[in-house]
Order: sequence, then C-alpha cells, then structure tokens
Amino acid sequence: RQRQMCIRDRPCDVHACTGVVMSFFRDCPVSLFGDKVLKNGFLEIAAGGASLDEQAVQLKKLLSKLPKCNYAILELMTEHFLKVVKRNPVNPATLCGGLGPSYSKIFVLLMTHSDHIFGHTP
Repeated sequence: RQRQMCIRDRPCDVHACTGVVMSFFRDCPVSLFGDKVLKNGFLEIAAGGASLDEQAVQLKKLLSKLPKCNYAILELMTEHFLKVVKRNPVNPATLCGGLGPSYSKIFVLLMTHSDHIFGHTP
C-alpha cells in the first residue's frame, strides 16, 4: 500500500530541494520528456523560431502527450522553481542552467507561461 504525501503544502529548504531535484534528473536513466519523438519535439521548441506565446501553445500540446507521471513531475518542478524565484530574486534561466541549454529554455518557458500551460497560477 502506498501512502500519499502532499509536498506542496510543506515548508522546505528550497536550496536543498533544488539540489535533490537537479541530482535526481542528472542521474535518471529515463528521459522525463518521453520517447525520442517527444524529446525531439521539445528540442524543436527549445530551438525557437516561433514567438514565446506560440512556443507555449506548442509546449502545452506536447506535454499533453506525456505519461501522467512525467507531466506531474514537470508541473511540480515548475512550481518548485517558481517558489525559488519568488523567495530569491534570480533569473529563471540561471536557476535552470544546470539542466543544459535546451531543457533550461523549456523550463523557463514552463515558468513564464505556467498559468497557460498547467491551467493555474502558481
């Protein structure tokens, strides 16, 4: 039997949580962004070419194709990064830099358009 725990309502050390998140995804053998086809779609969005609003629409459509677990992890990570930025004025691109240039751009897009992409204001 699994216990459910809501981490959204618990206070935490944002630096410790961010370190754990970054470490987990650096060592994770499976891509959070899905299979090769989806991953290539995310990389195309990161490459740019469209306006930020158009990229957000494309990203939302692509995210809907991810497994629910992957989507939930991305949503929680985005919420966490937004909390970090709120508590410590830091450029989102700097915060996400450890994810690599392409994924950093995706997370910045997720953060700046989270209300449209996830359907709620963080």
